[in-house]
Amino acid sequence: MIIYKNNIDSETNARSFNNFFIISIPTIIILILFFEIFFRIIIPANNPPLNEFSEKHQFLRYSNKIRTGQYTIGKFAEIRTKWTINNEGFNYPINFENLGERDSIPLIAIIGDSYIEAFQVDSDKSYPYLLRNMIYPNYEVYGIGISGAPLSHYYHLNTYINKYFDPEIIIFQLIHNDFDQSFWHKSHNSIWWQIEKLGDKYQFRPPSLIDFKPTSSLYKKILYKSATFRYLHRNLFVFAKIRGINYGGVEDRYESNTIIINEKKQLEIYNGIDFLFDKIKQENKNKRVIFIFDAPRGKIYNNELETSKVMWMHKMVKILTLKYNFELIDLTEPMRKKFLINGKKFNSEIDGHWNEYGHELISKICYNYLEGNINHWYYCLNSFGVK
Repeated sequence: MIIYKNNIDSETNARSFNNFFIISIPTIIILILFFEIFFRIIIPANNPPLNEFSEKHQFLRYSNKIRTGQYTIGKFAEIRTKWTINNEGFNYPINFENLGERDSIPLIAIIGDSYIEAFQVDSDKSYPYLLRNMIYPNYEVYGIGISGAPLSHYYHLNTYINKYFDPEIIIFQLIHNDFDQSFWHKSHNSIWWQIEKLGDKYQFRPPSLIDFKPTSSLYKKILYKSATFRYLHRNLFVFAKIRGINYGGVEDRYESNTIIINEKKQLEIYNGIDFLFDKIKQENKNKRVIFIFDAPRGKIYNNELETSKVMWMHKMVKILTLKYNFELIDLTEPMRKKFLINGKKFNSEIDGHWNEYGHELISKICYNYLEGNINHWYYCLNSFGVK
């Protein structure tokens, strides 16, 4: 009887095992295929370009083996844009050509982070490219942006641009987290050029490849081929949430996507940014340097600009641009005036980066400034109306 029972159990186990392969595995495969199709057609998953580290230039950029793709934002892919990676690995619709190749047309180089990279709009709707459409062929315009880069890294991009393209005008696009994230001891981000203080002097700390894991590596290439993975990772940020990363920040500790800094640490930030401005001055002798500073838009929308805790940064930049004979376009007042007129926000409800309207406005501000100031660099922005 025991032998007979064991035979029955063995047959039952074998039948269950067979059922698993016959029913469960095909069902899983069908579900995977369903989700892959669903997140490619119905709600297309974010499909960003793969990044890589340029050994030649020593900075992060995008692989241009795949030149175009779709970028989506939101759990329903509410924002859908097209990106274009050029020959130098940046999201910009035209290839970068050196001075001889562009027939000696003077160049304006605009340097920044994700606001210049501008995946939130089609690549031909970013403000550097819109400015190009307005000002070409009097000037060529290159937009050089990479997500997450701070001001300290902009300086390194500046040296690369000067070496290979020799621009006549350099524009640095500033946002509020450009300053504290320039310091190694504050953010410890090993993929950027940052500054660190040794004794009473500052020096640059180059990127470290030890912690850098490019999406162009083999296993990430395989993962990124899955639309389901990209949707979970890039649209819902599931894996970031599992690791406890909060992209929005804690409301009472953050403003304009940067941590609120007390007065004691503000002086420390000032000294380090003074060092960076001095390096920028040395790098750009006989070149025109313009800083464009984003506004504290959240405070503008709520009519609470007077309570902003980041305006000290605007004062700092104004002092340093005057000290080093640079130019400054502060977007705070133009954006405040525009919002009072039409109540139209410069970013979407689901993403803090500029939307098409924001990019269009800034391109017009920049164009008006350049056209009105070819021979007079210190023209005050607030003295003319923004179209």
